[in-house]
Amino acid sequence: MRKLFLLPILCLFAGPARAQWQTATYALKGGWNAIYLHGDATHALPDDLFPNSGPTAGVQEIWRWNPESNPVQFTRSPLLPSGGTPEWNVWKRGLPAESNLSLMSGQTAYLVKCSGTAATSHAVSIVQRALAPTALWVRSGANLLGFPSATTPAFPSFSTYFQAFPAAISANAKVYKYVGGGLGPANPLQIFSPTTEPLDRNKAYWFEAEVVGNFFAPLDISLSRDSGIDFGRTGSVINARLRNTTAANMAITFTPVASIAAPAGQDAITGPVPLTRRVLDGNGWTETAIPAGGFTEVIGANSTVELSFGLNRAEMNGTSNALYANLLRLTDSGNLFDISLPVSARAASLAGLWIGDARLTNVSSQVQSTATAKAVLTNGALTGIELTGGGFGYDAIPELEIASPDGVPAAATASISPGLRATASSSVSDGAVTRIFLTAAGSGYAGAPAVTVAPPAAGTPATATATVTDGILDGISITDGGSGYTSAPAITIGVPGGVVSGLTLTNPGSGYAMEPVVMISAPETGLAATAKASVKNGILTGLAVTGQGSGYTSAPLVTLGAPSSSVVQAEATPAISGGSLTVISVTVPGAGYFSIPDITVAPPPSGNTALAAAQVANGIVTGITVISPGSGYTEAPVITIGPPPERVAATATAVIQGGKVTGFTITRAGNGYLAAPAITIPAPVPPGTATARTPPLRMILHVADGGTARLLSQVFVGKLLNGLPGLSTGEAGLSVADKRTASRFVSAHLPLDRVLASGSGSVGIGQTLVRTVSIPFDDETNPFVHRYHPDHDNKDARGGVLSAGVESYGISRTLSFHFTAVPPAGESATGWGTSSIGGNYTEVIKGLHKQDLTVSGTFVLRRASELGTLFIP
Repeated sequence: MRKLFLLPILCLFAGPARAQWQTATYALKGGWNAIYLHGDATHALPDDLFPNSGPTAGVQEIWRWNPESNPVQFTRSPLLPSGGTPEWNVWKRGLPAESNLSLMSGQTAYLVKCSGTAATSHAVSIVQRALAPTALWVRSGANLLGFPSATTPAFPSFSTYFQAFPAAISANAKVYKYVGGGLGPANPLQIFSPTTEPLDRNKAYWFEAEVVGNFFAPLDISLSRDSGIDFGRTGSVINARLRNTTAANMAITFTPVASIAAPAGQDAITGPVPLTRRVLDGNGWTETAIPAGGFTEVIGANSTVELSFGLNRAEMNGTSNALYANLLRLTDSGNLFDISLPVSARAASLAGLWIGDARLTNVSSQVQSTATAKAVLTNGALTGIELTGGGFGYDAIPELEIASPDGVPAAATASISPGLRATASSSVSDGAVTRIFLTAAGSGYAGAPAVTVAPPAAGTPATATATVTDGILDGISITDGGSGYTSAPAITIGVPGGVVSGLTLTNPGSGYAMEPVVMISAPETGLAATAKASVKNGILTGLAVTGQGSGYTSAPLVTLGAPSSSVVQAEATPAISGGSLTVISVTVPGAGYFSIPDITVAPPPSGNTALAAAQVANGIVTGITVISPGSGYTEAPVITIGPPPERVAATATAVIQGGKVTGFTITRAGNGYLAAPAITIPAPVPPGTATARTPPLRMILHVADGGTARLLSQVFVGKLLNGLPGLSTGEAGLSVADKRTASRFVSAHLPLDRVLASGSGSVGIGQTLVRTVSIPFDDETNPFVHRYHPDHDNKDARGGVLSAGVESYGISRTLSFHFTAVPPAGESATGWGTSSIGGNYTEVIKGLHKQDLTVSGTFVLRRASELGTLFIP
């Protein structure tokens, strides 16, 4: 049940990740044609898909067939219907008033009218997003359909392709095809020889077969997700059920195919999905990468097989939510079909709600304390480790964790405040308003505000309009001076929108060799704000708003450029004069230089070779000084700047003596550090005593988009006060009308209404999160307290309240969660690191016994939501 209750929450907040692109080219004739889109082309309007120039200029009209309208009148003579009937949508070039086809959806048939005669040829290419194949046959017999037939070595015939669905081409059924030219007896033509007629995958055909079915190919495909092999941000398994509907064995080849680049305005594709094939054997599921050449599966006649696909998320190292996409092509040994299934996944983020259990396996009362240390850097390398606390209770050498030199992206949030309202005054002459003076230009205006001139006691009110530039008023023009004014009227100017008033760093990041670009999202209407960052020792030290923008109604998204996690070799260009080298200009400053690189100057044909030296600051080459100009140069020599040193993570081991950490031995100094890396020393693990059972402790953890981890005693999942689905730590944050549909999850072993965000560490593979729970002496969850026991109710014999330490004591619980790359024994590895996380759990309890108690075990958390926002009433 613990696994089942998470499913509806995951479904509630799951999002699409589909974007696999391919190009289909259609061979058209002048006049009327019928085509079939196996993919979706709704990313662009028809006017953009068929521009009035180039190969598409000859396309004059597009008619989309809507089979659900059940138009019986077209079963006998499939000619062009009248516009506006429900079974057709039309686009006509240059005639928007007569067009109601706004987008071209996939797995749909279209009639296309082109300029010229049947002897005129047009080649039209359409970029489409791949879709899983579908087909819907309606009983009326009005079916305009296309099929994913194979193209190599040639199209299969109708009779071969429809051998498993013969009713579609039976003797009492009729099939029509369009061949170009005007509509009439010669177009469309009835197909009389299905045994020789090729089935063109890019064409659509009228079928007058009064049947019902979903036949699209001799292979029936059922996927566990309608969107295709779509893993989203958290998925790890997609199942495919394949049925061979023919009377012969079928060998199917599955081949990964790269997607073309995404069209403008669509999510860019970071790379292909590292797809794996999952096979169940005696040892459980094993996953192997699908090779570039694919694999083959044989399906018996009229038989079904079920395949399971996974992915290797360790190879998806793009930024959070980065899109990975490609296609999986299915072809058969009989050359009947060629089907491309969309494959997609998003790079996972650990942001969201995680719920699970810690299972205790050991208990110990041995006193212990965790050692601490800090790193010393010289020229980007680890040269020393200073012990800041030796700890105690170590029975074995702890394994040190030294942060990688690769940078951590910084994060920030924005705050907005109302803009300044503009003010103005006026002057009157001969009863009319003649001038309006702008006394304060204001700020935050997304557009020209209303200007109201107070009316006169008797007469006609004046009117005026304002002009705005970059969110401030730069002028007011009188459109009507009015009449009857005896004194200057008051001028009222509309209220402005919001401006960005401040930026707050939620994570300073690391590894920045230079100031990153700061991008602030624009409001729906108005002007986007601008800002710049400052960097010191590889981390962001501040953000400054350089332009407040205008028109903001909510805090905008702030995006910071990524740190320099890779090295770039610098480049330079020399200049010579009189046969000598005079100056060397740096053209590419490079990145990742933590020591002075060598400068090599090519020798002249005859003479002396010049010498030069480089200057470096913040990891980049800032300049090159000519030490010796040389002689004999007839042309500018080649300048070679040595490459930056490789970024290598440092390693070290600890030395313990008497249960304490007393020193360290650096086994690898590493290179490329911009700032001293964090040194993490695991807590000592005492031998302890094994528990007779493994009691579970419910754990609720929320990770914000910025990385802040909060340990919760309870959480509500449902509609919030704003009416949108969300997460709240209290019932007060829920919509009153929707409370009955909300879910509540509680950690009964924690004091109620606790939100623990302070502590050390973070959530991530290899990281250790530490949170401390303080339990007051009179809290209901304090084990010393028994409400109905006279010696443990914190009251004296007369009912007076006792203080701490008389009958009960304050307790502190320090909970440590160490996240491991592999799951604990007995837990499935499927989805580990995305839909489930966990590792080793340790808890130190103070105040319950004269000695500290330590309990340890393992923990597993499963993702319950991807929402990185938590409402705390």
